[in-house]
Amino acid sequence: MDEWFAAVLRACASPQAIRALLIEARSRDTSALLSKVRSPILVVHRRELTWIPLERAVELAASIHDARLVILEGGSMAPWAGDMEAAAR
Repeated sequence: MDEWFAAVLRACASPQAIRALLIEARSRDTSALLSKVRSPILVVHRRELTWIPLERAVELAASIHDARLVILEGGSMAPWAGDMEAAAR
């Protein structure tokens, strides 16, 4: 499934566009706004995800009032990858 998703991304965006998007996204810091969120929030993270550390998900959930953190097995950010039943529960 990850290979399919990677192929879709390659077909939809150039490497330059993805690079520009990542640079722009990394330049934004909205962490000061997290304490203002008052909606139900579910933070989901995959345990084996290598490019975003688990600690970042823990920090994010801790920064939002009443946020819930769920850690799923697997290493893909795609919600349909890995144990879908666990993700649905």
